[in-house]
Amino acid sequence: MIGLESVRAKLKDSHRPQTVAEAMRPIRESISPELRGRDALKLLIDTRHDPIAVLEQGHIVGLLYHADLMRWLALHQLERGQSVRAQ
Repeated sequence: MIGLESVRAKLKDSHRPQTVAEAMRPIRESISPELRGRDALKLLIDTRHDPIAVLEQGHIVGLLYHADLMRWLALHQLERGQSVRAQ
């Protein structure tokens, strides 16, 4: 998987990546599309991986970002009539 974080880290190296493969980082953690939002957020926080790959039958079907999940949780709370606290 490649992200801005990976590219920035590689740019600090004396050997700058010439290909996408050189800038990529391995997928260490992944989740299933069926994982509950609360559990996905805990995993994102615990592992500090952002984004985290969403795999289905061994194939990447998406990437979950901490910010996107926080927006989803806030909207979910608003729909349920709960107050949303700033973090």
